[in-house]
Amino acid sequence: MLRRPQLAIIDRYILAEMAMPFLFGVAVFTLLAATIGVVFDLLRWLADNRLTLAVALQILGLRLPEFIILALPMSMLLTPLLVFNTLGRRSELVALQGCGVSVYRLALPILLVGFLLAGLTFGLNETIAPQTNYQALQIQTAALRRPQQKFREKNIFYREFVDNTLSRIFYARQFDGQQMQRITILNFDQGKLDQIIVANAAEWDQKQKHWDFQQGTVYSLTPNTESSSYTSIQPFQVTQLPLPSTPLQLATETRKIEQMNRWEATQFLRAIEQTGDQKWIRRWKVGIQEKNAFPFTCVVFGLIGAALGLSSYNRSQTSRGFGLSLAMIFAYYLLNSTCISLGEGGLLSPLLAAWLSPLVGLLTGGWLLFRAAR
Repeated sequence: MLRRPQLAIIDRYILAEMAMPFLFGVAVFTLLAATIGVVFDLLRWLADNRLTLAVALQILGLRLPEFIILALPMSMLLTPLLVFNTLGRRSELVALQGCGVSVYRLALPILLVGFLLAGLTFGLNETIAPQTNYQALQIQTAALRRPQQKFREKNIFYREFVDNTLSRIFYARQFDGQQMQRITILNFDQGKLDQIIVANAAEWDQKQKHWDFQQGTVYSLTPNTESSSYTSIQPFQVTQLPLPSTPLQLATETRKIEQMNRWEATQFLRAIEQTGDQKWIRRWKVGIQEKNAFPFTCVVFGLIGAALGLSSYNRSQTSRGFGLSLAMIFAYYLLNSTCISLGEGGLLSPLLAAWLSPLVGLLTGGWLLFRAAR
């Protein structure tokens, strides 16, 4: 009969010691993130009678998952500092190390919790947080009587490429939520303009998967080496064209990447890749990679916190540990923001921009843990 694997006594002991400091850290950092992120604005709107207390509490409640997600990795940095400080003051770390328990073994339960929290963070980022963030924005916009932007109203621009060669340009001057207006389409053959379509209006038929164009003209051209001339001009009242729905998707999607899960963000990225707007594309590629990398911050902060706690427990105090946590958090996110900006600017690849900070943090934590073990 197989026995279920059980945690060693030392693991259970350290995990038990982690419980209260971790909950304390989550509470403090959630409060800090909420205060910076939304509480000041809510208080100002309440003072100006622009929001009721019930609506303000509803917005705050919907934003809480986002702030808890931010607090989890920060708490993983503070918790080991407090735990090993407590064990050090009680001389328990000295006793454990005297019994042959290595620094690496003491850090193991911290890393296990870090990986578990990374999975939890990933799950919250994929399920709850994007939806609640978007709901909070809608409620806030409605309560403040701001116009809700449900779609882009002007200048819908879309480029399509085949084998890295421009094949189509779609442009609509206006969009009312249902119908594109004042449309111009340029079709290219092997990079040369061979057809122009202009129409007063166009609407996407969801059932038939095509566009219904109204009151327009199709200009066919014969490209040559010097100039292009019209071979036919065909006016129409209504015609159907099997163009993709991408322009409609670009026009109706107003959510930010923080309000989408990875699958939704990836689908929208596929749409904007057709526009050829490299700055827009880079921003979304970096954002998606950042979604992938952020949960791993729990492991990185856990490793750094364990290394710092084990190397300085004999001279640390709770206030010093909290201050050290804030300093490390500031340094890490400053580096991360710099890398993200470089990635969006094209100086770093999206993958490197998102993962460089966790990699540097992991190497730093490993080096600190190695020093603590010497």
